[in-house]
Amino acid sequence: MIYNFGEVDGKIISDHEAEVIHKDFEPDWTNFYYITTGWVQRFFELCLGKPVRYQVVKNPTKGIQSTHIVLSWA
Repeated sequence: MIYNFGEVDGKIISDHEAEVIHKDFEPDWTNFYYITTGWVQRFFELCLGKPVRYQVVKNPTKGIQSTHIVLSWA
């Protein structure tokens, strides 16, 4: 295996916010998070028909290797 693709999870936070969580992914490949964010952002825009904003939050929980992508829309 060249890359450890880890685990991807997601949850709806509210009617205007969702979160995509990448756990145990290759930590040195930071471009992946921006590529994935673009895919996820465009997917939500196409499904919702609204502009979507995002924020990448790295390792929000102490001791847990994860990246959270929080998406929000009006």
